Amino acid sequence: MAGAATSQGYGWWQASDGLWYPPESAAPPSAPMAAYSGVSAVPGAITPVGNGRRFLAYLLEVLLAVVTLFIGWIIWSLVVWGDGKTPAKQVMGMRCVKSDTGQPATWGTMFLREIVGKGVLGAITFSVTTVVSVFMILFGSERRGVWDHVAGTVVVDD
Repeated sequence: MAGAATSQGYGWWQASDGLWYPPESAAPPSAPMAAYSGVSAVPGAITPVGNGRRFLAYLLEVLLAVVTLFIGWIIWSLVVWGDGKTPAKQVMGMRCVKSDTGQPATWGTMFLREIVGKGVLGAITFSVTTVVSVFMILFGSERRGVWDHVAGTVVVDD
């Protein structure tokens, strides 16, 4: 069916040629998020990393912070946050993506996730949010901790 000059109802979409097309003639989604393994080309179909790997990455994060006397971990974090990673996620081949688009988390999103979601909320609640997050990651269907919900992220394989 050729395009119409105006929308004919619900579901019609306007193409770059200015014409309106019916819903059944829509092109398949071409989402840039398919570039990352674990992320489907269909929004809402992001496959999170397994809960065991997620837990190991958390433990590795703590170990790396202690071994580098926190200073090295902070510098390393500031460098890799722009790619949606933390030092442990970089070592383990994982990354954080936005749960709504599948795009890699930005530096600002990672700051929100790591500093506000983990640090500030953890301090305010005396680490209750950390304990809750461990259970959410290990046993929840979304495998997302409190900090993931705060920042709107999902951890996927890189």
